[in-house]
Amino acid sequence: MNLNILVLPGDGIGTEVTREAVRVLRHVADKFKHSVKLTEGLLGGIAIHKTGTPFPPQTEALSQEADATLLGAVGLPDAGINLNERRMTGFRWYVAPLGGSGEIQSLGSRVALRAGKPGLFAVVTLVNMNPSLLAFSGYPPLQDIVSSVALTFFAFLGFGIITFTAKDLANPARQLPRAMFLALGIATVIYVAIALGVFGTLTVDEVIASGGTALAVAAKPTLGQAGYWLMAITALFATAGATNAGLYPAAGLSDRLAETGQFPPLMAKRVRGRASMGLLVQAVACALLALFFNLDAIASIGSAVALLIFTFITAAHFRVRSETRANAAILAVAIASSAVVLVTFIFTTLIHEPASVATLLAILVLSIALDLGWKRSRAGRTPSEPPSGRLIEET
Repeated sequence: MNLNILVLPGDGIGTEVTREAVRVLRHVADKFKHSVKLTEGLLGGIAIHKTGTPFPPQTEALSQEADATLLGAVGLPDAGINLNERRMTGFRWYVAPLGGSGEIQSLGSRVALRAGKPGLFAVVTLVNMNPSLLAFSGYPPLQDIVSSVALTFFAFLGFGIITFTAKDLANPARQLPRAMFLALGIATVIYVAIALGVFGTLTVDEVIASGGTALAVAAKPTLGQAGYWLMAITALFATAGATNAGLYPAAGLSDRLAETGQFPPLMAKRVRGRASMGLLVQAVACALLALFFNLDAIASIGSAVALLIFTFITAAHFRVRSETRANAAILAVAIASSAVVLVTFIFTTLIHEPASVATLLAILVLSIALDLGWKRSRAGRTPSEPPSGRLIEET
């Protein structure tokens, strides 16, 4: 058999994987007496750097002449590929951790769909709520209110995923902040409306007794039993969506951290050529939390970890604020507010959950130990040279 194969190594880890794939291909061809002609072309970020376009005319011509194409992963952090330009190339791009253009196109419709049911709930409960239930005299102490901000912060945590769409924006410096503020604004309005609707329909004792079904119970007086089941099912989908949002960036994030040396290469390894080890590790961790902890404990652990991480990240951002041109006052307020909420949450809520405290400490100790162990292991190795040159000539 005579085959003319076009090899498109792509970018980053794509070049490393493609190099080994070429070696395997040559070995198979030699073993079974096939004649294989391999031609290399440019595609993705490297093509932009060298030609100014992700899909050069030369690559298009080579692809039309080839019998098959061996395509590696594409996408560089600074590539700035325009989504419309991607659609015109005729390729379906999968740039980790974005999930492909199909995900981007359907994002707006899914956000609108998920906001629809909570919005309906907010409207019907606000119309029929009892304002006397919202009297200030029924409010909890200030420290409990501050502590509850930790759980509210945890609810907003998924919006950080919006930043992973930066590569699909024509002007991310302008569009990304707008997207973030718009998404947070819409969510804030809906969350506040839902809170008013719940506490304007049920007493505090009824909300506590209802637990995780408070929204469904609050919908029942207005929408009846159908409203109860509607909100219960919506809660199930919301929980599934939140879990998916947490897993969504795992593969791409693991790849990036492994590429920069922050994670061992094992975390970027694909199991059976599909799911990354980083994604599987996070999925197993989520499954263990779901099996051995109730929802309140998971929320407490997640809130504490999220606040701790964001406090450290913002403190690190403060150190490089001259490079990012960030506002020092806003960063200082963010650090102080996160720290205050975290400390208040620990001493008013978390301290009464020994299992959650033990789990949180175990997570911190394990994280530090793994990080120190990997850094020592990496320091003891001879740094490997990054892939360079063309792949076709290497055997």
